[in-house]
Amino acid sequence: MGTYENASWQGLAEWLTQVSKEVCEANDCTEDEHHCESYAYVSEDGVCHDVCACDYWRGWGSADEDAHGHLAAIPLPFGGDGRDLREAFEQWADWD
Repeated sequence: MGTYENASWQGLAEWLTQVSKEVCEANDCTEDEHHCESYAYVSEDGVCHDVCACDYWRGWGSADEDAHGHLAAIPLPFGGDGRDLREAFEQWADWD
């Protein structure tokens, strides 16, 4: 699905909302049933590094964390604004 780099959590939230719709449409998800099992891999600095199923995630090393901070695997679908995305990041971030 690609990456997204923007200084704004709001811009990223809008982009993820659109990408979520596309991923769900491609996987025949309904409002009540989601089959996509995809995640947005978002770093602490507000960069989305990938949107994919967890089986395809390439990983996150110490050099990545030094450059971008902690990482959160935010489950799709996502819908909301920048504040909602920041709260999702706090919930799903790997703080270990």
